[in-house]
Amino acid sequence: RSTLFPYTTLFRSPYRTAWQTISTHLAQSADPAAELRWLYERTSGWPDPRLANRLAQELLPRLLATRHTGEALDIARARLKTDADFRLPASGDLLNLARLARDAGDRPTARALLRDFHRFYPDDSQRAAADALIQQIDR
Repeated sequence: RSTLFPYTTLFRSPYRTAWQTISTHLAQSADPAAELRWLYERTSGWPDPRLANRLAQELLPRLLATRHTGEALDIARARLKTDADFRLPASGDLLNLARLARDAGDRPTARALLRDFHRFYPDDSQRAAADALIQQIDR
């Protein structure tokens, strides 16, 4: 599907330059979400989770914005299974994902996302909302 992407460069590059290559490609892509999906699918099983985590961090907010909530939850579950410290860069996106998990009846995923919220998002304005959500999930 992504025939123009320099796929071999990605596999030969160290992690720090791989993301630069991906960013450049995404900026030129007509459908960055499709590119992110394609790349995520191919990197999600790698032993080193850093690149798949970074791709998921870019992809999940897009999926949430376009209401692809089932796919977003599946990716979040997979990332948490691989890396218990996986989190989204924006606390608001993380809270939305945790609410989706709660509403889908997946309290373990919601708890995992909210675990150590204060450590991942110190001094965040969403702290009270995270605490309230944790209390709702634990009822």
